[in-house]
Amino acid sequence: MTNGVCIVPRLSGGPERVRGLVTVDRDPQGVTAVWIPSLSQRPCRTATIRAGASVAARLAEHVRSAPGVGAGKVACPKDDGSAVELFFAYGSGHALEYVSVALRGCAFVAAPGRAARQLTIMLLRDLAGLAPQPWADTIRQRTG
Repeated sequence: MTNGVCIVPRLSGGPERVRGLVTVDRDPQGVTAVWIPSLSQRPCRTATIRAGASVAARLAEHVRSAPGVGAGKVACPKDDGSAVELFFAYGSGHALEYVSVALRGCAFVAAPGRAARQLTIMLLRDLAGLAPQPWADTIRQRTG
């Protein structure tokens, strides 16, 4: 908590050259979802949920099939900082793959060194099955 605002340290990419759209490999063995609170959320803490191969494969497919975000500057006035960071696990010798999904505002799917994708309703609905409260309410507001 900083000056009454919930601030959670997050992974971030520096100014890197973009190498195509956000993507994750096929056939992950599992996924860890770290739910990031909104700037005004109380209590100010993350939640971690783990899921197996079938959930991870659906999420990975939805990430790969989401359309890219167009070029240009974008304003995201309803961005409250709420997000979920996804860590896809694979077999030995394969590094974890990371994707960040903003839940409000522009709601992009992002990863360091990659061009963002749009958050689709299909990805959002699959995330709903993993979401603890109050993130589940945030997703329910977006999916109707």
